[in-house]
Amino acid sequence: MKKAYADGAFDALHRRRRAEAEARYKALLEAEEKDDVKKGKQLKTNRKAAGKYRKRKRAEADDLVQEVALLTEQGVVLLGRLGCGAEKLGLGDDDAGEIKDRNDIRKDREAIEALVNAKTRGEAVDAKEISRKRAALKEKERRARKKAKLEKDQERAKALPGRVAELEKEVCLLEFALDVM
Repeated sequence: MKKAYADGAFDALHRRRRAEAEARYKALLEAEEKDDVKKGKQLKTNRKAAGKYRKRKRAEADDLVQEVALLTEQGVVLLGRLGCGAEKLGLGDDDAGEIKDRNDIRKDREAIEALVNAKTRGEAVDAKEISRKRAALKEKERRARKKAKLEKDQERAKALPGRVAELEKEVCLLEFALDVM
């Protein structure tokens, strides 16, 4: 399989399939039959909506990261004024991207393990099937980690404003106490 990728055989296959899909798409857009025209319009709106959705999701994630970074910076500055370290802000990377115990991922792992055991016992199991399932599992885990990290960032974004406000109060009280002395 790796050799086929190295030779570029799959690149040609993907280019050909993409070209065929584009030709079908253009044919539907230029169609004159009522059903085909309707399908073409629906494909066009679906394609636009999918693009907007991806951009919006990416922008939301970027905004969230930006907000967390800004609030973290403010908190660290306030903690510096208090003479404390940043660990007091409570931003440790406590399993930010760790996958919670998910049954579907565990079942997939067990299925792959069963296939590998069957192959070692000498049963007829396709090695390509095992590698495909491993790749699919790896992708599923990646998406789950990404989702877990996003959820953790959302929790932090909710908690940080309150923590920064508390730190500002502490700084004001400390500065007031120092002025009075």
